[in-house]
Amino acid sequence: MELIHESDYKKIYKDGDLVHKVFFGRYTMSNVLNEALNQTRCTDFGIKVPRIHKVEDTKEGLDIVSDFIDGEDLFAYAKNNNISDEEMLTEFCKLQIKICKIEHGEVRYIVNKMLDNIMKTDLKGTYKYFFSFELKDMPRMYNLLHGDFYPTNIIKTKSGEPVVIDWSHAAIGNPIFDVANTYLLFILHNKKDMAEKYLDIYCKIADCQKAEILKVVPYVAASVLYRYVNDKDHYNVLVNIVEESFANG
Repeated sequence: MELIHESDYKKIYKDGDLVHKVFFGRYTMSNVLNEALNQTRCTDFGIKVPRIHKVEDTKEGLDIVSDFIDGEDLFAYAKNNNISDEEMLTEFCKLQIKICKIEHGEVRYIVNKMLDNIMKTDLKGTYKYFFSFELKDMPRMYNLLHGDFYPTNIIKTKSGEPVVIDWSHAAIGNPIFDVANTYLLFILHNKKDMAEKYLDIYCKIADCQKAEILKVVPYVAASVLYRYVNDKDHYNVLVNIVEESFANG
């Protein structure tokens, strides 16, 4: 098997026509089975995802075995085919909107998930109280959210069909949380200009207000802090976003 990606708690191997996504450390069996289930459910909604063959407990960790998708991520595809950022982001946003239009009641509710994650952080108690009050007061929605929607998680096959991978953070709720998370991902990857362009294009296509999404960016930043505890630079960027939101009232 060929190791093609490694992070703090995950290793991904290519094994012929298959991919082994191995989880260890903080990941429990329920976490891994939940990702596999979320990904499998997507086929019922017409979303193209890698087909899962099995989930198994190995010596290295818990392993999701799925089809290998032969293609390029959306960034690479756009670069190699001379596609402009605007064209790439337009396709990207339309796919995100398509996913977020799906209503589903069996995936975990995003607000509960966010609050659990926020309470685990070392943010000030006043911040936690504010986020808890504001998030619980928001209207309940049941739209499907990817939770890690970023061009590197969109694989374009040789036929040009987009396949969406990495459903470990999927949830249900208001689509603005998914958009705010994507916006933050662009910022964390040092693509601030692209983040703004993405938000402009999304709001134009979805016919929504940019201010509505920017309002929840600090909430999402607080809820994803736990992912970056071992990455000081990204952690500090997120903390600064949270603190600036309180400083600015």
